[in-house]
Amino acid sequence: MTTQLRSSFISNGSLWQEIAAFFVDHNLWDIYFDSAYVSLYQGGDESKRVEAYCYEADGNRFFLPYLKAPIPGFPGLWDFQTAYGYGGPLATTDDPQFLSAAWAEFEREARSHGVICGLLRFHPLLNTTRYATRPVSIISDRDTVWLDLHRRFEDIYTDYSKENRRKLKKATREGVSVEVCTGRDSLSKFASLYVARMSELRARSDYFFDEEYFSSIDALGADGYRVYLCYSKCRELVGGALILLSTDYVHYHLSAARKEWFHLSPNNVLRDSVIRDYVGGGRSAIHFGGGLTSDPSDSLLAFKLNFSRQRLRFHIGTCILDAERYEAVRNEWLSRVEAERQERFGRFLQCYRY
Repeated sequence: MTTQLRSSFISNGSLWQEIAAFFVDHNLWDIYFDSAYVSLYQGGDESKRVEAYCYEADGNRFFLPYLKAPIPGFPGLWDFQTAYGYGGPLATTDDPQFLSAAWAEFEREARSHGVICGLLRFHPLLNTTRYATRPVSIISDRDTVWLDLHRRFEDIYTDYSKENRRKLKKATREGVSVEVCTGRDSLSKFASLYVARMSELRARSDYFFDEEYFSSIDALGADGYRVYLCYSKCRELVGGALILLSTDYVHYHLSAARKEWFHLSPNNVLRDSVIRDYVGGGRSAIHFGGGLTSDPSDSLLAFKLNFSRQRLRFHIGTCILDAERYEAVRNEWLSRVEAERQERFGRFLQCYRY
């Protein structure tokens, strides 16, 4: 019997939505795979374009959404990466033969369109690494923190660190409060907090998002996100968090607080509020993410572990689809940048973008 297969590259549209509904029915979907979410990262300095690869054979499906960008100085050549957050490939089976065929077809077709390499960020909760095979190389990156929402809050609270519980009680006595909202006004308030905090930290450009980005979050719809805003007793805005939602998962996507208000522990109060709002509901897990680095003693990871002891490993994936042209691009970059930049970014797959 001959295998019937179909493969195609798609952009935003009805087919993407049909595929989303299909994977929702298979309990294999999250907001990070949605076209509205991936579209948040299109354009920019790299002229990123939203695209997804679909492969079907014998009733099974493979789906890989990403952003494709032209490589400066090399007309006709492209690279790709999954959007900020947690994505990777989805498939209705982990059968090695099916996955090998899907990736081989993707490799062949992507190369014919000038795509030379790609970077994937895998989804820890959905364990999307199981759908990656050659030409993808998987790299274990860092621990992330998650929380099982089917647990009783009393048991969850027992896992809070003593210092965390102390800070939460103090914040209550100080009159700290949290409001939950949607809409562009709330997104604008959070944006002002977030941009100010990233500037204060001199964060890497990857962590900077402008006002347009936060305004565009509203396109996810009222069921796709929530803004948590934290206020002092005197109604000063002291912190905030942007939460992403799907049918099964809650993602603590971004957060920020004003340094001068750290004594009120807004970051603690915000996370506690999110946990209380979603525990025992219809969703299965909150994902808090990991640290800023892969260091096991990373301070941000340590802070998140104050709320849950449950961990999942985050992996990234690299794939070189056209080794000859990839090496030409990399060698051109090496020939023109100073040693300090080579030392800092030379280990990155897409080093030529730095």
